[in-house]
Amino acid sequence: LFFVGCKKDDIAEASKVRIETETIEKGWDYVKINVEYDYPVALEAVTLYISEKEDMSGAETYECKVEGNKFSVEVEGLKEGTACYYCYEYDNGCEKEKSGRKSMQTVSKPVVVTKDITSITTTSATLNGSLTNSDAANKITEKGFCWGKEKEPTIEGNHISKGSGTGTYSHSLTNLTNNTTYYVRAYVKTNFGIVYGEEKSFTTVEIVLPTVTTNAVTNIKATTATCGGYVSSDGNGTVTAR
Repeated sequence: LFFVGCKKDDIAEASKVRIETETIEKGWDYVKINVEYDYPVALEAVTLYISEKEDMSGAETYECKVEGNKFSVEVEGLKEGTACYYCYEYDNGCEKEKSGRKSMQTVSKPVVVTKDITSITTTSATLNGSLTNSDAANKITEKGFCWGKEKEPTIEGNHISKGSGTGTYSHSLTNLTNNTTYYVRAYVKTNFGIVYGEEKSFTTVEIVLPTVTTNAVTNIKATTATCGGYVSSDGNGTVTAR
């Protein structure tokens, strides 16, 4: 009966692992890490520890995929625009050793604001919005508005593009139905996805019967008379004949 194992003398200590290159792809709620390391042999396993706290308390752990002198890991479900701290635990098959702590931050979403709707008439309204992008990792490809008669409109329905730059922007909607409630959201498209602004609603002006008064008939003669009237309200519509 005999046992086969490893001795510390047989392999360099796990603390001697040296990272050659480390690339981190970051999004709003995820990171993808790829590492090349220098060590006499391929590691048995690598574990990523990640926490929002600098002292690494409450850290979540993720097993990395090890292939030769490389390892990689993907982490999802992080908070957007939030700093986090991380380290690696190396397992060489004989001992485990943690690396030094590092920090990184997920990407902050662009801020898109749906402003108040203005110039509301029976069949039209002006939509207003603004876009701020504080993180260069966001590549803005399109901004605009989406709208509809149902809540939470998306770009799958009625929408209009207003370019890709930041700042304020607006759009005049026409051919609307009178006395109807519409819901509006500003939106922005980026390389990471779509961000919608707060939902706003407005109701187009109702068209009602106009108010008209018939004046008294005057200057009555054998074959003529003077008559007339007064339109005191157009009923929110356009008077086409009177």
